[in-house]
Amino acid sequence: MSWPNLQLMGTVLDVMPDTLRIRMIPAEGDKEFVDLLEATSILLPDGQPASLTHLTPGMVIRVLGYTGDGDAIRAAHIDVLRVPVQGSGFAPYRSRTVSLATLYDGYRLPLAVANISTTIPLTATLDLTQTGVLTRNGFVVRPATYDDFAALYDDPRYVTYPLFISTDSIMHLSQLVLEHVFHSTEQEHLAAELRMLDREMFKLSWAEYQAGRFSPLPERRRVAQVAERNAAYFAVALSLLDPDFTPPSPISTVVGAELNLITAGEAITVSPWLSLTNASADAGVQLDYRRFMPGGYYASCDACARYYKALTWHRAVPMRTSHREEMRSAAMMAYFIKNHPAPRVLWERLQTTIAYFQGRDASFTPAQLIEAWTKVWGDEAGLTALADDEDMDAFARAVATMPLPDNPMWTFWNAKHPLARDVRFIAPAFRIDTYIFQQMRAPLVGDPGDEREFPSCIDLAAVLGSLEAYRVATQVGDTNFANYVEQVDTVRNELAALRPEHWTRDFYWNWLYTYRAVLQDKTPSYPDWMRTASWRRKELQTVFGNWTHVRHDDGVPISTHVPPGARPSQSIAPPWGYVEPQPEVYARLASLTDMIARGLGERLIISQADRKLLEDLEELLIFFQDAARRELTGQVLGDEEYRRLGNYGASLAEMTRTATHGSGEGSKVAVVVPVVAGRKGLLVEATGRVDEIFIVVERGRQSYLARGGVYAHYEFVWTADSPLDDSHWQKLLTAGQRPPRPPWVKGFVIPTGMTPE
Repeated sequence: MSWPNLQLMGTVLDVMPDTLRIRMIPAEGDKEFVDLLEATSILLPDGQPASLTHLTPGMVIRVLGYTGDGDAIRAAHIDVLRVPVQGSGFAPYRSRTVSLATLYDGYRLPLAVANISTTIPLTATLDLTQTGVLTRNGFVVRPATYDDFAALYDDPRYVTYPLFISTDSIMHLSQLVLEHVFHSTEQEHLAAELRMLDREMFKLSWAEYQAGRFSPLPERRRVAQVAERNAAYFAVALSLLDPDFTPPSPISTVVGAELNLITAGEAITVSPWLSLTNASADAGVQLDYRRFMPGGYYASCDACARYYKALTWHRAVPMRTSHREEMRSAAMMAYFIKNHPAPRVLWERLQTTIAYFQGRDASFTPAQLIEAWTKVWGDEAGLTALADDEDMDAFARAVATMPLPDNPMWTFWNAKHPLARDVRFIAPAFRIDTYIFQQMRAPLVGDPGDEREFPSCIDLAAVLGSLEAYRVATQVGDTNFANYVEQVDTVRNELAALRPEHWTRDFYWNWLYTYRAVLQDKTPSYPDWMRTASWRRKELQTVFGNWTHVRHDDGVPISTHVPPGARPSQSIAPPWGYVEPQPEVYARLASLTDMIARGLGERLIISQADRKLLEDLEELLIFFQDAARRELTGQVLGDEEYRRLGNYGASLAEMTRTATHGSGEGSKVAVVVPVVAGRKGLLVEATGRVDEIFIVVERGRQSYLARGGVYAHYEFVWTADSPLDDSHWQKLLTAGQRPPRPPWVKGFVIPTGMTPE
């Protein structure tokens, strides 16, 4: 016999001993089935031999074999690489420790101009006002018009300046890379797995409908009605994901009605599918079909839009615990996931991965329903149990009393505003700033006639522990609103009660965890310039700029290579560089990057190119953490390390190109995000073009003027009737029609020729 010519890895979906066949999710390619040969050998992770019966759904296997028929591989040997771990979450978070000296030994403020080394006279770069701010604070920000950070750091006009590698640019690069990897995973893996899941659930529902619709037993016919309804539910999603799928005629009318509403994306109306539950017009649930219109990355290609709409369908349609027929549909979904391994494995993978990257609200999901099913009917009950009204009511009560998600914030929220916890097939996305902003506006803040209509990004920083944000709130008048101070204290204390495992559980909480490190008041372990009020306000701008981009979730077409024509920088690298000394920030970003690489890698849903990109980012962040620690503790960096920091512009440009498919639009920093709607318009968070920061840093015992890039952040109320998107916002910036910058940045953002207020 010839040597095996194929090797592939995958996750086991189902094991079929009768046919000596395994169904799996391949990591690459289209081989979905593994056919065992008479002499196929199987080894467990500990090296012990095993048989087919030892294999279970969820295992990760490596198959060595031969080309089979169609979508199958004939296995000569199987290695079990990993057994499924129940309830393990997305991936472990591995903290990185940071230790600093008790006292930073560097220059003191204010500075004398004569003590600042620069290859170009200071007067040729900064005006007198900017120079005065520089000597007083150690840094000054000058408005500029760079489209992205790579363009600023690659500008050959400033090649003689040492690079100041700002936290702004590092966080922006990290956000671009991590969002790229998630969207790449969606396109290459999650969309296909969602299509598989919907097809599995449709087939099971349709088979149950056909088996029971003409049964002489009334309970079987009743269950068949539920199955028909559920088949229509999954046919909607499957039609969105698969253009070649055609729903059977008995359900085609309702499926078509839903698809028409989803495609139009305009109405707020009663869902045709929910109307199948025989709800009265008053009880029918209205869906906002505008939610189905994709934006950003999801509007970049037809497949992306289809995936977005199908996922939104699963998240948007509620099955209410107070409505018996809707609970019958939900219970049947849970039954199929409980008793059929393929949909169970697919659902768990999708829910865990999507919830990690986008958060999840307090909705019930099939996981909770399976627990309630066992509580009410036990493990052996069949689908005919759904026909009994009293049992269904008991099931609904069991679901309704399930505990909140394991995060104290839900307990705080539910105590103030009891949550309507419907069942959703996939939990909707959720970000905690929704709760924070709700707590910082009317009716909780302000008096009748003097309500605080809009919250502010300042509130976010204040509840994350920034005392400077509270001072800014006083400056702009927010603390004059009734109950503002009390609400800040309440939410800040609620967040302070969270443990690290709550802060690091999902992608968005991880960003807030990183922001806490940025905003923490700097001790004497840090330079004088990092302990000024101006620097603390610059850090607020850093957080708000990055937070705007994380909220924006900017997406661009995915590529796994740098496209032809997008070449590395040809400019001369600056002689050396200095990284903003925020080692704890880089440590947390490195841990976040490692967590994502592990979570996707263990599920075999990351490409080699994306894995390499994450490895490069993590290595760079660890290097920055170590360099920042040594800058703060007075340890000398080697010449090669200084040169590597000086080459940051080239590294930044290369990684940015990879993360944005070489797209100029995808790397533009100027974006806009509507955050909160009010009677007077929309509260908008936006970032402008990249500004320059000039800062005095140290190498050895000598002070040098370095240059880097920082965010420009805006917050305003948009009252125009026309929508405000990224393109419109960028045109306003070009035309000089941008709103004024926040008043609290005027002490360090100094336009040329202007006097600070």
